[in-house]
Amino acid sequence: MPEPTDGSTSDAGADRVYTDALRPLIPVIVRRRPTLLHRPRVSDAVKAMKAEQARLKVEAQAMAGWPLNLASPPQVAAELKAVDA
Repeated sequence: MPEPTDGSTSDAGADRVYTDALRPLIPVIVRRRPTLLHRPRVSDAVKAMKAEQARLKVEAQAMAGWPLNLASPPQVAAELKAVDA
């Protein structure tokens, strides 16, 4: 089936979602004012979260009994299975 040349897709449902739901939002998004952030508070929150993350990593490794990479789902899953068994 050849691709439409009028900018639409061959999927009528997708075209309807775009024209009826998404396209009308473009002017709203363009007019939207940016969200203002209080940079010092954000910086303090990030530091606190990183400190808590480091504390929890040490706690998890202590409970496992060896270094544990919490960013590795297979490693975490294997440890949880071992604890659950």
